[in-house]
Amino acid sequence: MTADEIQSLMDEEQVKPKPYRFGTAEHVGGHAIQTKLNHRKYTISALWGDKSDRDAITIGLEIENCSGNKLCRSPFCPRCRYDQQQKAVDEVNTMFGTLQPSQLSFLTVLLPITYRIEDVTLDYIKQVKKQFRNHMATRARHNPSYENVRWYGAFEIDVKRVSDVPSFATKKTLADLGYDLDDKRPAFLPHFHVIVDRGDISRDAFRAGLTENLYPGHRQVRCQELRSDKNYADNLRDLATYMLKFRIQHADNIGTGYAGEKSEYKRTKYTALYETELVRSVVKSVHRLGRFQSLIFRTGSM
Repeated sequence: MTADEIQSLMDEEQVKPKPYRFGTAEHVGGHAIQTKLNHRKYTISALWGDKSDRDAITIGLEIENCSGNKLCRSPFCPRCRYDQQQKAVDEVNTMFGTLQPSQLSFLTVLLPITYRIEDVTLDYIKQVKKQFRNHMATRARHNPSYENVRWYGAFEIDVKRVSDVPSFATKKTLADLGYDLDDKRPAFLPHFHVIVDRGDISRDAFRAGLTENLYPGHRQVRCQELRSDKNYADNLRDLATYMLKFRIQHADNIGTGYAGEKSEYKRTKYTALYETELVRSVVKSVHRLGRFQSLIFRTGSM
């Protein structure tokens, strides 16, 4: 859409969220449909909140006009995100479906904090992927088991505020990544999740290799077992969809996770939706990074 067309819509006050046309379980998933629809409406309103921000307005219009004939393919569109999550479920099942649960781990790696989301560029994402692949290649020269390590996951960007850092351990984790507790500005935490097939490498050894060589920060790497209270297929499905959630909510999620036992599982606590200016910053950044295509991280991908 051209700048003149956007301005015409603005002048005619037509830039208002319309009723979502795909509000069914088939299109947006069966869990918390109304929440997804509310988030979609809030996202569009936030993107249209600054009339001078043409990029944000254009993305909002793409999400608003998403249809079966012209998908917007935005990670913040419930329909397109659900479609991509189902593709991820299929790929994860193809890669890992016949393995023993003991071979898999769910890996979360936190990356350095930045107060400028513009610093999280496509080149930065590519460099992180390259470092991870190079680590596996270097390990394989000393341990042949690393030659068979495979993974599938995705990158995300969270917003962190001082009020979202309740515990000493979380403060230590974020401080090691460059977070300043005296700085009241919102900070951006890039990170990635991957399901990884370790083969016969123990979970502790695999994690130790990453912390010793790449990610030495306090609890910067979380290497979890699959949940013991769910069957294997449900574990794979839940992890595949979780990695592509693209929520626009503040959360206490640094110290969450599980070690395999139901009693040890601690759910992420989501709180308020991002403020409108943060929604615009995060959504525009994810679109600049290439949406789903560039943020997905699989074995051998660039």
